[in-house]
Parts: sequence; structure tokens; C-alpha cells
Amino acid sequence: MIQHVWTLMAGLLVLLGATPVNAQSHDADLYAVYFRSDNCPNCLILDPQLIEAREATARLPIRHLTLNLDDAAEDYDAVMFAMLDRGLADLYNAYLGLTGVVFLIAPDTGLPVDCLTRRDDAERQAQRLENALGQVYSRAPDERTPVVGSQCPPPLRTLPGGRVFGVIE
Repeated sequence: MIQHVWTLMAGLLVLLGATPVNAQSHDADLYAVYFRSDNCPNCLILDPQLIEAREATARLPIRHLTLNLDDAAEDYDAVMFAMLDRGLADLYNAYLGLTGVVFLIAPDTGLPVDCLTRRDDAERQAQRLENALGQVYSRAPDERTPVVGSQCPPPLRTLPGGRVFGVIE
């Protein structure tokens, strides 16, 4: 019963966008957040590519989070709480329902620097991970935008208060 109450509270916080990024502690210099589903054809191609890209960049301070929309409630809740802990409620709200994409997120802003999809092979994905981390290190937060040729899709919905994800006001 208590678990259901916590899950409901976390869901409300996510829906209300009540997790400010700057209040969070960061456990990595870049977050790679993968929205996937077992029924996603693109994910079947992307999964092995990501494994290879992760292995190639294992030495880098990148925290990988996978939100599998097919997971049992406990696993899904654990990832949702991990996203909340890292200030990624807006990402969750803007893209929930989309699968087959990995958002490379700067922890200090909670905004995408780049995205990975099946279009690139594992070697190119590893390069994109390294380049995104380089942007986090070398550019001021308001100067970071998805790189030219980025595969980041537009948000699926606006956020509470009519905000648009990725737009710094």
C-alpha cells in the first residue's frame, strides 16, 4: 500500500514538473536516457548498437538510464524515481510514449545536447556520446544546443504552464 502511495506521489510530481534541475545532485557529467519498448522495431536495431557504444565509452562519466515502457511496475517505478532524482521530470513529461531514442542530457540544465537513434552505427554513437560530453565541458549552459545533424525529435506535448521542453526562457 505504501509503495502505491509513493508511486502516486512521484507520478504527480512528474506531471506537475515539480523537480527543479538545479536542486539535484549529479552522479555523472552526462545522462543518456533511453526510451524503449519491446514492441518498438527501432529498439531492436538500437539495442545492440547501444551495448557496443556503451562498451566503447565505458571510461567516460556517463550515466545510462533506460525507461522500458514494458517493464513491470516495480522496475518502471525505479527508473522513474531515478529520473526524478536527477531532475529529469520535464524530459519524462515531454516525451513519454516515444520509443527508440536516447536523449543525451546535460545534468546541470536537464536539456538535450544530442540524441541517438538507429540511424548511426555503434561507432558513430560512441562519437556522439563523446561529443555531447565535450559540449557539457566546453560550453556555457545557454550555449548548448543539439548539435547540427542531431536526431532529437520535437517534444510530444507541452509542459505544465505551457512551457516547451528545450526552450530556455
